[in-house]
Amino acid sequence: MRITDFFVAVDGTFFFVDSDMIRVIDNSGNVQTLYGQSKSFGDGGLGQDARFGIINFIDHGAGDNVVMIDNAERIMREIRPNEVTNQVIRVAGNGVLVNGSFSTATDPRYQMLDSASWGQTFSFATNPSNGDIYFACTWHNVCRLNRISNRWEIMMGQDGGSSWLSQSTDNGTTMDMGNYPASINGYFGGNILTGHYSWSGTKDNNQSFRLTNVSNSLSTYVAGKAEEGSATGCPSGAGTNCNLGSSRQYWSAITWDSTASKILFEFDRDRGSYMFRHLSGNSITNAFTYPEYFLSIVKVGSIIYGCTENNELKKWDTSTSSVTLLPIPGTAKCHGNRILYKNASGDKPNRLVFPFNQNGLQGIAEYFLN
Repeated sequence: MRITDFFVAVDGTFFFVDSDMIRVIDNSGNVQTLYGQSKSFGDGGLGQDARFGIINFIDHGAGDNVVMIDNAERIMREIRPNEVTNQVIRVAGNGVLVNGSFSTATDPRYQMLDSASWGQTFSFATNPSNGDIYFACTWHNVCRLNRISNRWEIMMGQDGGSSWLSQSTDNGTTMDMGNYPASINGYFGGNILTGHYSWSGTKDNNQSFRLTNVSNSLSTYVAGKAEEGSATGCPSGAGTNCNLGSSRQYWSAITWDSTASKILFEFDRDRGSYMFRHLSGNSITNAFTYPEYFLSIVKVGSIIYGCTENNELKKWDTSTSSVTLLPIPGTAKCHGNRILYKNASGDKPNRLVFPFNQNGLQGIAEYFLN
């Protein structure tokens, strides 16, 4: 239970608010629900019957499936649209907000998702070929949720090894992860891109990007250095010269640029100049300018689809610089930090998948492109 308010009537009847439901303890000592429905409702049922709290991050499951994490309810679920009945599956998280514990030996559905910290937005990434999930399972670890064994496996961070600021290739399993959970920015060709951050006062704000191989946990430095957050910027070129600044990249719009065979992302420090960057090897280079800020992007050939800062779904042709608004029916708005492109399958054409909200309710939408 998550009791946020209560009232005791004159006759001693105890009423309380529990996760958006008004409930009462009856004369037999049992809890009865009078009104409302939990925002974690819907496991084992149809997708359109499920409820959600706050969705910022989604990613590919195997095939047409979509994995999402609910910030408010502290649960991770998989939406399986091709199933007839069992379309919503709880993958991890028991909904507990505090005083939980983490174990690699326990079913992930029966323990809390523990990476919440100051500014953390529950970023995660998946391997679309098998559905494995990568997540900051504790403040000091990055884990893989093995979908075959249904257990968390520690992939990065056991302390005692190299620092996350090390500008070399190191063993991720023994890496000192610093003060805050890593951001999981994406899965790219057998590697996960992670962002690491430390803060200790008004001046010392350090950050780095690392690519870690999911097969052997070798973690390769990409960019960032130990430097005051207000010091030199990040010139296009070698990652060793880049001060990533004091703003963590948990919320960066990011995608794979197949044309350049590089990671493309919106660097928070460049927002004033509207510049996308490429990450590759140990370099962070200017890619091209963009027309407006994006919360999420996905690049398909020369086309970038994304949800803008104004919660509008747009199509941007980088070869012609033309931008087209993609209308969403009703009053629904896109939001969140990740948008997916799904290839045509079954009776569905190529499509976009993204979090949306409408009239205070949140969900996951499909937008058919043709």
